[in-house]
Amino acid sequence: MRVLHVIDGLGGSGGAENRLVEEVLRIDRSVEQRVVRVFEYDDLDHRLREAGIEVDALGLRSGLGSYNWPLGVWRLLATIGRFRPDVVHTSLFAANLIGQLSARVAGVPVVSTMTLSGDPALFAGLDTVVLSRRAAAMRTLAKWSARLSRARWRAVTEDTKASNCRTLRIPPSRVAVISRGVDGRRFGQEPDRARFELPDGPLFVNVARHAPQKGQLMLVEAFARVLDEIPGAHLAIAGKFGPLTTSIKERAEALGIAERLHLLGFRTDSAVLLASADVFLFSSMVEGIGTAALEAVAAGLPVVAFDIAPIREVTGAHGLATLVPPGDVGAFAAAAVAALRLRDRAVQEGRRRQVLSDFELGTIAGRVEALLREVARSRAYPPWRAGP
Repeated sequence: MRVLHVIDGLGGSGGAENRLVEEVLRIDRSVEQRVVRVFEYDDLDHRLREAGIEVDALGLRSGLGSYNWPLGVWRLLATIGRFRPDVVHTSLFAANLIGQLSARVAGVPVVSTMTLSGDPALFAGLDTVVLSRRAAAMRTLAKWSARLSRARWRAVTEDTKASNCRTLRIPPSRVAVISRGVDGRRFGQEPDRARFELPDGPLFVNVARHAPQKGQLMLVEAFARVLDEIPGAHLAIAGKFGPLTTSIKERAEALGIAERLHLLGFRTDSAVLLASADVFLFSSMVEGIGTAALEAVAAGLPVVAFDIAPIREVTGAHGLATLVPPGDVGAFAAAAVAALRLRDRAVQEGRRRQVLSDFELGTIAGRVEALLREVARSRAYPPWRAGP
C-alpha cells in the first residue's frame, strides 16, 4: 500500500504536526509513505527523511492562508501523478481542502483527520478566526469539499467527531474515532532544571503555544492566587511565542508575579521539563484531544485542567486529571494548590500506566494504518491510473 500524507506544515511546535510524524514513523515499514506539506514550516522534515520517508513541499506561503488553494490543488495533483498513492491522508484545514479536492480529481480515496473541535461557539470571543467574507467563503468551500470528496474521516475524540459532523454536515457513519497516541519511550527522563535556568521550589508547568484558545491569561491569573498559598512557587510555560505573548507578560507584570513566570519559548526537550516539574496546568479552552495533558500524566505528574468536553472524554473515566469548571480561575488555583500538596506517587503511577495502556502510540498507529488500508481497498471511485 502507498500512502500520501498531506498536512499544512511540519512546524515543530504544532501538536497535530508532531503527532502525524510519530504515527508515520510507527506505521509498518511495508507501507510505502510520502509526506507533503502545504506551507513552509519544515522543522520536522529531518525526522521523516532520516527514516527514509520523502517530504515534498507545495511551496504555498502561510501568509496567504488557504486562499491560494487552486495552486495547491494543481501542485498536489502533480505529486499524486508521480507517487501514485492508494490512499491520500490529510490533516489540518488547508491540507484537508487541497487534499480532498486533488484526490477527488485523481480518483484516489481520501481519509481526512479532524484534529480540533468543530463547534464555532467555542471560538467566540477568542479572536482566533478573522470574521470576513473571504474567511466565511473558505469555510463554505471546506464544507462543500468534505461532501464532494466523499472522504472518510478520522476524529481524535467522540466530541471532535460530533461537533465536526454537525458543522460540516458529514454522516457520522463516515467517521472513525481513533485517538492520538502517547510515546512512553519519551518519558522517564532525569530532572534537570538547570537546563531551563529554573530555580528550586515548587514548579508548575504548562506546555502550549501562546494563543488565545490555550487560556494562558487565565493561567497567569490563577497562578497569582497560587502564590498567595505557596509563595515560593514558579510557573514555566514552554511553547512557541505568538499573538498572546505580549499580553501574558503584561498580565504577569500587572499582577506583580513577573519574576515567578518563566516563558521558555518552543522547546524540543519538553519531556525533561515535565520530569523536572511538580504539577502540570492545562488551561486550554478549545482542544481536539489535549495530548499535552496525557503526556504529563505519562510523565508521572498530577494534572489540573478545565472541564472541556475532549479533556473530560480522555481523562474522566479513570480520573487522570482534576477538572474544574471552564474559566473558573479561583477553582483552577485551588485545584493546583491541592494537586501539589496531595501528591501521591502510587496514584500517579497508576494513572501513568493507564495512559500508556489506553493511548500507546504503536497501537494507535496500527489503528490508523488499518483505517487507511480499509479505505484504500474500498475504491470509492475508479483509480486515476486505470487504463482505458
